[in-house]
Amino acid sequence: MTKSKKGFPLNPEVVEEIARDYSLRAQKGEDVIIFTEHADEQMDERNISKKQVLQVLEFGRFVKGQERFSEEENDYSYLLRDHYVDDRDIAVAIAIIDADGQKVLIVTAMIIDPQTGKFI
Repeated sequence: MTKSKKGFPLNPEVVEEIARDYSLRAQKGEDVIIFTEHADEQMDERNISKKQVLQVLEFGRFVKGQERFSEEENDYSYLLRDHYVDDRDIAVAIAIIDADGQKVLIVTAMIIDPQTGKFI
């Protein structure tokens, strides 16, 4: 797998491929996804399950223009969105990291308001 480098985000197809692969691996019981404390809090507050997050990783599409560079982590995060998660539109921000082998870090999970299109 390719890790993004400062100034060079991964292309959308690669991000989607990595997310899909890691979702399937996690569903088989592999320890390849890390949920941050912030992600856990936001998921709890928004009633988003880990199963729903894995669905977004497996079937979601890359949201162009939402790549974010973290100076602290020296890496990019990406947003994936799936319009059809249990009748909700859910987006998940991920980072692809090297920590004890490559893993996907879940940064946060959000619901998209169907009326306004804004994150809630």
